[in-house]
Amino acid sequence: MQNVTILYAFAAGLLSFLSPCALPIYPAFLFYITGMSVDLTNKKGMQKVAIAHSIEWRCKCKCIKL
Repeated sequence: MQNVTILYAFAAGLLSFLSPCALPIYPAFLFYITGMSVDLTNKKGMQKVAIAHSIEWRCKCKCIKL
């Protein structure tokens, strides 16, 4: 097995994130995570709610993987 550097791992993750087949999924995924529609995301103060929901979702995923 070859040695994988952090730079190669980061580049591979970035390429997988920016792949054309995954890009259309991100808006729907973010709206699913935050639990808000497009209209709500434009209102003042809702960005903090979206960030809180995203952090909560990430913590839940982390707990499941443990």
